[in-house]
Amino acid sequence: MQAKINDRKGNCLRETSSNVHAISKSKIVESDYLSYSAQCRFFDDSVKDFPVARIHAETPFITGVLEALVVEDPIADLNNRQSRQRFG
Repeated sequence: MQAKINDRKGNCLRETSSNVHAISKSKIVESDYLSYSAQCRFFDDSVKDFPVARIHAETPFITGVLEALVVEDPIADLNNRQSRQRFG
């Protein structure tokens, strides 16, 4: 699906089982990063730290300022859940 991320075109994936928003590292700039990271626990019980960025997103599901985990090479530019959340 089409999305707008920080006023740039991108694509998004609505992940119904996700508890976080995630953003492709290629869609953010240095000033988007926040001063903290967040941990994500996966199905295999592994845990990984991710930087957190503040972004403005416009998707079919949610529009506004979001905090998202920054992912190196995701399958979509933005993976979003239905509501906003804060990590810090």
